[in-house]
Amino acid sequence: MGKQLSYDLMENFLSYNDPQLTEGRDNRQQLAGAKKLLRQVIQNDLTTRQKQIILLYFGKRMNMTEIANLLQVNKSTVSRTLRRALDRLEKYLRYYQFR
Repeated sequence: MGKQLSYDLMENFLSYNDPQLTEGRDNRQQLAGAKKLLRQVIQNDLTTRQKQIILLYFGKRMNMTEIANLLQVNKSTVSRTLRRALDRLEKYLRYYQFR
C-alpha cells in the first residue's frame, strides 16, 4: 500500500466539482474545507491506534516496518490497521462529498 493511495483519495474528493456546491468558491476555500473535514474525520471517527498509525505513516513519513518496530507489533498489523483507517476515511469523505 503506497502513500499515493491516500493522496489519490484526497484528490478524488477535491476534484468533484458540482456547480451547485462550488459556485463562487475558489480552490483554496474548497481545499481548506476538505482539510477541515479530513481532520474532523480523523479526530472523531478513527480508533486511537488508527490515528497513531496515520500520523506516523503520513505525518512522520515512517514506513510500515519502522512503525511496527516502534509499536512492537507485527508489520501485517500495521498494514491492516492502515488499510482499515484509509477505508474508513474514504467512506466518510465520499459520504460528506455528496451531502
